[in-house]
Amino acid sequence: AGADAQVGVAYFDGDDDGNPRIGLLQGLTADLSDVDDALSGLRQKLANVVSGSTNDPNTLEGDPDPFSNADDIATGTYIGEGVDVAQEELTNNGRSGAEKRNIVLSDGESFNGSGGSQFASPEDAAASARADPSGAISPSPGSVETDIYTINVNGSAGTLQAMAGPAGGSGGAPAFFNDVDDPLN
Repeated sequence: AGADAQVGVAYFDGDDDGNPRIGLLQGLTADLSDVDDALSGLRQKLANVVSGSTNDPNTLEGDPDPFSNADDIATGTYIGEGVDVAQEELTNNGRSGAEKRNIVLSDGESFNGSGGSQFASPEDAAASARADPSGAISPSPGSVETDIYTINVNGSAGTLQAMAGPAGGSGGAPAFFNDVDDPLN
């Protein structure tokens, strides 16, 4: 409350045919009540995306609570495409001159998607997002360098550790990586 910040929420998953389902749950906003509204029922919205066939987190399909048994959640998502969606939002709608941060919450299991993303891997997506806009790692035109924080939720930490790092710096920075044991917590 009272912070001079903009917050947004992107999601990434894959459908049964191996296509990415990615999007913005909430675009960048300074009105944190908008974020609270978007995040209310986040558990259910995530369940909708994980268990449904659409890309709409507000449409309930399948098991109303697949998170009731975390062992039944499939591993593997399109992490690189998720970073791409978040980075596009930061680049296009983030305030000029403000520090940019992208927090990636995942089990670290990634598919190398082809759903229109320019990135072949989460590590490449994170490197591009962290890159200086002068072109050190050939970022997209107009891109902004971004801190990448990662949170590993009971999964394979290697990918997320490699992604984590400061804007303009390299990945593998321990201060930008966190590990959580219980995916229901």
